[in-house]
Amino acid sequence: MTGASLLRRPELRMVFNLRASYRGEIAAMVDEMVRDANHRIAVVYQDDAFGQDGLEGALVALRRHGLKPVVTATVERNSDQVGSAVRRLMDVNPNGVVVVSAYVSSAALTTAVREKGSRAQIMNVSFVGTKALQQAMPVSVSNGIGVAQVVPFPWNRWIPVVAQYQKLMRLNSEDQGFGFTSLEGFLAARLITDALDRAGPDPSRDSLVKAMESIRDLDLGGFRIEMDRDDHQASDFVELTFLGSQSWEP
Repeated sequence: MTGASLLRRPELRMVFNLRASYRGEIAAMVDEMVRDANHRIAVVYQDDAFGQDGLEGALVALRRHGLKPVVTATVERNSDQVGSAVRRLMDVNPNGVVVVSAYVSSAALTTAVREKGSRAQIMNVSFVGTKALQQAMPVSVSNGIGVAQVVPFPWNRWIPVVAQYQKLMRLNSEDQGFGFTSLEGFLAARLITDALDRAGPDPSRDSLVKAMESIRDLDLGGFRIEMDRDDHQASDFVELTFLGSQSWEP
């Protein structure tokens, strides 16, 4: 499920990614905030390789708009001790914040800055986990917080591939709750199934790789995938969602 750049290097011939990269998610976040005239953008990132990759992606996205972060701050993985990051944010009063972290840190940070009066638009990469993030904050805090998604909305049955996913979930799963994670798994299964069909009745490792690389503009029903020898990322789909008073995931 990772969107990390380290798994998108061209020399990794046996690695194929369904989902868009974290850098793609962050670019969409920054574009949205700039369109909404939120130009004073801060970056809070997890103090590890995942977070550093996100920071670098944010710097690239901001440079495309002629911007630099008004401040950067780090948080520890799965820690709610975010006081230092909160102070750095409040010192500069950003109107947009890109968060590259797990839900524990993101929820603690968001709650703290809201309590201090910040109304900045806070955006999270998909790694945060939509359901976990929403459950970790009061509704009064979570309302309006953004989360990037790399698959279509799992409750929108008007998208053909989502309708198929919902139907099969009802038929085959005791837990019929829909969600971004299970839909991503379903789409990954559709991808590998198509590749196996292309590889023929007696697939080998080599024929499967060639089959994956032969997929060109395949429409699964509202979700397009495409790869070739030099591009093993099947999808660039990114959609921004915003938490509301309702719970999406049952």
